[in-house]
Amino acid sequence: MAEITIQFRGLCTHLVNGTRHPNAPPNLDLHPIVGRQPQYRVYVPFWDAFPDRVKQEVPQHFPRLRYLDGDLEPSKLWQIERNGHYQEVALTGVAIWFSGVQEGPTTPPAQALHGIPSIWTNAGKDKPELDPHVANDLDNKKVAAYVDFFGGQSLVIDDGNKKFPNRVKATFQVPNGQVPLLMWKGRDDVQTWAAIRLGATIQISNSARPPEPCCRRDYLLHYGVTQLNLDDKNAWPKWPDNPDRGSPDTAYCSSGTYP
Repeated sequence: MAEITIQFRGLCTHLVNGTRHPNAPPNLDLHPIVGRQPQYRVYVPFWDAFPDRVKQEVPQHFPRLRYLDGDLEPSKLWQIERNGHYQEVALTGVAIWFSGVQEGPTTPPAQALHGIPSIWTNAGKDKPELDPHVANDLDNKKVAAYVDFFGGQSLVIDDGNKKFPNRVKATFQVPNGQVPLLMWKGRDDVQTWAAIRLGATIQISNSARPPEPCCRRDYLLHYGVTQLNLDDKNAWPKWPDNPDRGSPDTAYCSSGTYP
């Protein structure tokens, strides 16, 4: 069977139904957005909707679907921009999932992501509560995009590029004769799709542009999926510095973080 790869670059929050992560809520109870209950959901925060206090600390992030020429047959509804070798589509107010791929029961993938910093681990005493509305609905205030997986995916942490550490890579097997599709649903319930070339790599990106110096407050974008009041700077969690990354200014910058 052939494969397709989905790579998450930049700040995303990975949510797993039935998680085994020792510091996460015991059951995130992800609800269907597209008709089926997912095993695994990637939540891409919407920078524009964050309080001014956060925007003063965190450079603007741009949620994008990125792919090389020929890897996707784009929908006619997409507004496509070129960025170097990539074609890009803004990810704003959409839910994405994949069709025509090998699905089936899989072990909840939290174990594969244990090595990535977690907001439930690093918040210390001030552990935030999950916001079920943000986690499960097409929330137009906090969420740029949701990416759902229904099983069959293989997950690894891809640290090949140290500029963007802790990237997560998902790989699907494609049964013989199947055409894999990237499915796309907006808040207006309009649904479209794009055929995926076998062997393609699709990137879900939410990075600052132009590249900004790393900011130790960057992790605050993760907290959009919680009930933490980000309007109150005094309530912001204080994460410990990460000695493995050198200076505190590089800690946790643009990492694809579970959960």
